[in-house]
Amino acid sequence: NMAEPDVKDEKNVQKGLTKTIEVSVKTPGEEPIKFRVKATSKFEKVANAFGKQLGVDPSKFKFLDAEGQRIAKQTGWSKTMEELGIENEDTIDAMLEQTGGRE
Repeated sequence: NMAEPDVKDEKNVQKGLTKTIEVSVKTPGEEPIKFRVKATSKFEKVANAFGKQLGVDPSKFKFLDAEGQRIAKQTGWSKTMEELGIENEDTIDAMLEQTGGRE
């Protein structure tokens, strides 16, 4: 359908509307898992869904956004996708945290 507007131009127009985005969570050596969430959903929702899907404790993982910035449990999980700058079709890397108390 050629009439579809360019999503980039629409981005600003849509601020007031809650849009659904699709993000992938990728762990080393695994296929990415796709999740559909609202832009206003908290990151915690993705982390928990990821944990459920893999049968793991998500808090044992280190999540990095598309820019490689860490989404820390203490500070980032309570933020929304929008606040974290996570956009449609972004891939989030999840790495098993090395044990040892360093952040």
